[in-house]
Amino acid sequence: MSLGLAVLAVTLLAIIIERIFFRKKKFKPFEKGQVLLNSAPEGGQENIQLYVRITITLVLLCASLYIILFNQQNEAGIKFAIGTIGTITGYWLKT
Repeated sequence: MSLGLAVLAVTLLAIIIERIFFRKKKFKPFEKGQVLLNSAPEGGQENIQLYVRITITLVLLCASLYIILFNQQNEAGIKFAIGTIGTITGYWLKT
């Protein structure tokens, strides 16, 4: 049960981090004389978001597979792990 809660906590933490750090910034028009400094290359933000999503997916899949393969006594944990794998599969099929 504690491993399932840890997986849930990691998932929620990743969602919160993505919402805080990767939200779209509102457009503000530039004033006369203002200089635009762009330190990130084009598409850098989207690449970071993709890497974060892939990392979270791999962590959740590894934890779920571990529960399914090596924790045969806990039926509730196995059901939770199978549900997690189904959710991840649905997420990636949607995108």
